[in-house]
Amino acid sequence: MRLGRQISPLFDFGIKRVAASHYFLETSGAPLALLMNRKRFDALPRPAQDIIRKYSGAWVAERFIETYEVAVAQVMEQLKSEPNRKLTFPSRPDLDVAHAAFNSVIGDWIAVSPRHRELLELVESEIMKLRSSR
Repeated sequence: MRLGRQISPLFDFGIKRVAASHYFLETSGAPLALLMNRKRFDALPRPAQDIIRKYSGAWVAERFIETYEVAVAQVMEQLKSEPNRKLTFPSRPDLDVAHAAFNSVIGDWIAVSPRHRELLELVESEIMKLRSSR
């Protein structure tokens, strides 16, 4: 289970301050991206372009994963050590129900346009590449 996607809102949105019971259903997080259009990028001085190329893509993703996973582990240990907190992890049947609901939403989305299916396949392919390289 990838808890990192679930831990962030506890702190980012202050949920930890107002809730003592936490249900860790695996969902997803918002993608992190800093985007620039090609015209703007090409207008940058060559040294700036080189820096962006060097410190983007896989490099930044790996650094983020390394630091985020450590932070998540620390937060989980903190949460588990607080006696007033109740941490609940869904059972396999509960996960199956949730995944069926998620897949239904995804199915509705990809049915709207062939481009949506294309995008989903591209994203899934990139995720597989990242996971296989770790």
